[in-house]
Amino acid sequence: MVARLGFTRHAHQRVYEDRTVLIEQDILEIIENDECIELRRERKRIAHLLFYSVEDSDWLVLIVDSSNGAIITVLTRSMYTKGITNEQLNDAKNRALPDVIIHAEVGAGSGSCGSAMQLVYLGNISSSVRPRNLLYWSAFEEVREIIHRHAAKRLGSTPCINLHLKVRKKGKPCMKAVVPWS
Repeated sequence: MVARLGFTRHAHQRVYEDRTVLIEQDILEIIENDECIELRRERKRIAHLLFYSVEDSDWLVLIVDSSNGAIITVLTRSMYTKGITNEQLNDAKNRALPDVIIHAEVGAGSGSCGSAMQLVYLGNISSSVRPRNLLYWSAFEEVREIIHRHAAKRLGSTPCINLHLKVRKKGKPCMKAVVPWS
């Protein structure tokens, strides 16, 4: 792919005519994060790129001129007539959805996180939400459910817990944070 990507006037209009809730910057970020899969090429330079839009809960196809970086148009999955396999759909969706790995750092002291901390694996989830920042995950319902489910049998009645949240995309860590939990 070309380093400098940009939208043609036609593509700009397609983004803003309700084909997607994404804005141009979101689409550029998706391309830069390697969340697209190439479906095919025409004339060696016109690439058809499939990606899953979490915000739209659907797949979109970009038609890109790789010789100059121009994004020619944005198509919905139903508008794309060249054929997409289930494997391609799954691959694109898996690239878009992050996995969250949850550990709890448990303190044995009363009321404060002291030196006797132990790291306990609680579980991981695949989410249909694209997090903009990790603090969001501490309030995420699936995270809370995992913590409550495992807290009694693995953590006991411990007054001090710090959550270690690691977000992984395509198997590679992309964000991590420690969040106090009460």
